[in-house]
Formats: sequence, structure tokens, C-alpha cells
Amino acid sequence: MGLSCAICGRTSAVGNQITRSGSPKYKGGIGLHTGGISKRRFYPNIQKIKIVLDGKVGRVSVCTRCLKAGKVKRAPARPNQVKRSAEKAEARRLALAAAEAARVAAAATAEKERLENEAAQAAAEAAADAAAEARIQARAQREKGRRGAPIPSEQYDEAAPARRAEEPKAEKKAEKKEEKKDEKGQ
Repeated sequence: MGLSCAICGRTSAVGNQITRSGSPKYKGGIGLHTGGISKRRFYPNIQKIKIVLDGKVGRVSVCTRCLKAGKVKRAPARPNQVKRSAEKAEARRLALAAAEAARVAAAATAEKERLENEAAQAAAEAAADAAAEARIQARAQREKGRRGAPIPSEQYDEAAPARRAEEPKAEKKAEKKEEKKDEKGQ
């Protein structure tokens, strides 16, 4: 049969062509009326294509539903096209493998740099702590020279000199208040 699918066997079907007149009710008319009925045929969308059947290439009539569903494997346009597509697939696979290797190497380099940065930062913090400890020791030595008694570095408070500077002011204020009271009392 000329108009049939070699895969699913779909062929033409018979139906009616109905001629209608009038306007539909949902559009405000009085309804559609049948004017005439005649026979007609519904043809499947059949295409002649080259396919691979049992390892051999042949030209067959296949409906587009079978093509779209993937029931048929198209034959390559040229025999060497298969070889080229295999070469392209291999080249693509090698390129992907190289890209993955480069990504892994970049990640390893980034991790190594991160660890080096952390080590450098830790060393800088240790140096800053040592410098702060040295400043505290120097202040303790200066205080020892002024007052005669050493202050242990663990107990040394950086805010203590500021508090000591405020203490005499408070004492002076208290003395002034007492003087004012004495003056008022006299």
C-alpha cells in the first residue's frame, strides 16, 4: 500500500465533511444547521526516509508519529558521517575530561592558597599578640620605676592608668565640695 506506515501500519481513514450554516447559540444566533454531508478521507503524514533496519540502510515510508516517538533510527546521510560523529563524540569526551581535570587542579590550588593565607594570618595575629605583650611588659617596667612595686603582666589592665588619672580629680572635687560646705556653715 502506498499510503501506509511501515512501522505501525497507519493508513488513510474515512470520515464525513459536514457543511454547516447559521450562527452558534453562544454567539447569540439560533444555532448551527447542517447543510450537507459528503464523504472524505483523512491521510496520515507519511514521509519516505532512510532508516537502519537490521544493520542495513533502506528507504521506507514512515508516519511522523513513529518518527517523533523514536521508533525508527534514521540512517546517516553519508557513510563517513558515522565515523565523523564518533570522532566528534570522542573529542567532546576528551575535552570534558580535560576541563574536569583543570577544574580539580584549580580547586586544589585555591585550597592551597586558602591554607597559606590562614597560616599567614595566624602568624600575623601571633606577632600582634607578642607585640601587645611586649607593650604591656614595657608599661609594667615603667610603672615599677614610678611606684617601686612591679605589676604582673597578667594582672595589668590597660585602662588602669586612665582610672588612676581620674581618681585625683574625684578627690579634688570632693575637697572643693567640703570647702564650700565649710564656707556656707561659717
